[in-house]
Amino acid sequence: LRTKIRKYDSAVIDIPNSQLGGQRAINVSRSKTCRILTTLRFDFRDIQIIPKTLEAIKEEIRLACPKLIKDGTKPFRAMISSFEQDHVEAVINCYFDLPPTGEDFWANRELMFLAIDRGVRKTEIQYHRPICHIHE
Repeated sequence: LRTKIRKYDSAVIDIPNSQLGGQRAINVSRSKTCRILTTLRFDFRDIQIIPKTLEAIKEEIRLACPKLIKDGTKPFRAMISSFEQDHVEAVINCYFDLPPTGEDFWANRELMFLAIDRGVRKTEIQYHRPICHIHE
């Protein structure tokens, strides 16, 4: 026996029931809210303006995303999360009053990312450019 599961991106996967036994499955299509978590990378030289940038990002998300949950029942954060070897990481953590599937979810996700970029541009900070290593 096999079980077919439709993923969040509408792709269907076929899983043998023997692999599902004892596993916990969550039907996200029944969720009423969704979370979008993303990590940004900035250069160390900008450390003093990163908090201002994160506040600008939050303001842009508030303006752009009417489904943002901002009543305190779910976290809405934009904060420095770690110092890495060659950059500073910041995490944006948002919850929305939308199911985590469908066109409304994807449209909202795009609005959020564009709002993040507007907040970054407002403070004239640069994203950290990842270094690519080519192995031969």
